Amino acid sequence: MRLTKFLLLLLSLALVLSFISCAQMTGPEKDVIVKITARRIAFHGFKTNPDLFTSLGKIAKESCQGLSDQAQPADIAFKVIIEAITTKSKDRLLAQDIQDIVALIGIKFDAAFTLLGLTPDKLKFITLFVCSFSQGIEAAQQTTN
Repeated sequence: MRLTKFLLLLLSLALVLSFISCAQMTGPEKDVIVKITARRIAFHGFKTNPDLFTSLGKIAKESCQGLSDQAQPADIAFKVIIEAITTKSKDRLLAQDIQDIVALIGIKFDAAFTLLGLTPDKLKFITLFVCSFSQGIEAAQQTTN
């Protein structure tokens, strides 16, 4: 009986501590989540609305290729991608994924989809999202060819 109670207490403590550690993700963990989510959003979105997502993929690709040429075009591409998916896509799963990734990165938008409170750290995640989104579109296009 004592052993059972001890094991239950130990299990409860482990669950609480694991929840706390998940809430405090490190940079590399966030990187992986941002990459996977961006690719999944792009791939799924392309399957449901190829015309829209082909255009968004071109914007993302140009942004990633222009990172060395321009002053930070990823934030503009991110705004365009988020606004287009939010206003033109009727897919509720994509909308939820967008909300989740925006919350994970820690950014906010005003009513005109202007990025608020952009920091260098948040810009790093935005750039990662945009370039991973471009990769997801390319992968989706290859599966249809």
